[in-house]
Amino acid sequence: MAQVKVYGRAEQLRARRAAWSELIAAALTEAFALPATKRFQRFLPLDADDFLAPGDRSEHYTIIEIVLFEGRPVEAKKALYRELYARAAAAFALEPIDLEITLIETPRHDWGIRGVPGDELDLDYRVDAGLPAAPPVELALLDDGLPFPSREHAQDIGLDLRARETVTLSPGGGAVRVPTGITVAIPEGYVGLVCPRSGLAARSGVSVLNGPGIIDPGYTGEVQVVLFSVHPEPVTLERGDRIAQLVVTPALTIGEAARDGATRGDGGFGSTGSA
Repeated sequence: MAQVKVYGRAEQLRARRAAWSELIAAALTEAFALPATKRFQRFLPLDADDFLAPGDRSEHYTIIEIVLFEGRPVEAKKALYRELYARAAAAFALEPIDLEITLIETPRHDWGIRGVPGDELDLDYRVDAGLPAAPPVELALLDDGLPFPSREHAQDIGLDLRARETVTLSPGGGAVRVPTGITVAIPEGYVGLVCPRSGLAARSGVSVLNGPGIIDPGYTGEVQVVLFSVHPEPVTLERGDRIAQLVVTPALTIGEAARDGATRGDGGFGSTGSA
């Protein structure tokens, strides 16, 4: 849902109203993936005395105000601005200084539409359309005797990681590094998190010692899991047992970029050093 108001001088806006209507609808469809039929537009042609602007604006000065459901990502909003400026320049040779655009986002529950609050409305489009597609995460299986990592349920976020070899954890402590038989290529701007399995922790007292373990985009070696146990008796995990789960999520970079020449390869597990 996007309610559009367009303000301009009466003689100019009336002459261009049909073109503006098509232009705005096309830009919203391109940037926000709104259905082409969702066109809610109001044109407000004003006399010069009622439409005051700084002296560097021409008689073609136009204001577009769009009120819409909240949830669009910043990049999608910027894409809409670019679409509107480019299309206005192509259609009317309109200078950038003569077009101003305001987006006003409000929660869906602040809207009343078709007899119901907006957050109860069944939409045939996505409000978050325009989010950049997540880059692919490439996994490679190093051990043909193990199943490829998968989710137990379709709605699960984490991929199950399995033990590549049988290990026994000592009672009440002691860390064991367990290979998983996979490598993963984490995209730039993302991080891999090796997280405990709640069932294993509750049942056997086994968890990930440094959980969540971090897999950086530059690490290309085998994914390994550092496990420990608080169980009063030894705990044996067999080859193929599910021991942890892998979650890949966007990550913000903190501070400056790495120094020139700083690299990281398959020697990465534990190679960052200790404090």
